[in-house]
Amino acid sequence: MPGRHWDEYDVCVEWQAKVSDAALPFEARWTEAALRRIDPRLHDRFRKQRELFNAALENGTIDEVVEHGAAMVRAYVAVVTAMQAAGAPDDAYQIGRGPGA
Repeated sequence: MPGRHWDEYDVCVEWQAKVSDAALPFEARWTEAALRRIDPRLHDRFRKQRELFNAALENGTIDEVVEHGAAMVRAYVAVVTAMQAAGAPDDAYQIGRGPGA
């Protein structure tokens, strides 16, 4: 089926965009190092879920891309909720700044 490849590609691009959108509230405020300090177990689960999503994009089925993409969106919601509940100070603004800057 000639159109199938492009349909699968479109699904992958769609889920990459959804995950990127879900990442914005976290990445605009915090780093993963801050998440690791606040909740090491959640950080570990978050990292593993990202690995599953990336593996699905590289070699998985479309169903795996959808499953792990949706799980990654939920993971970002969970980490933002945890960081807010912990009152974690924003630290993402420090990226790219040298010591003493």
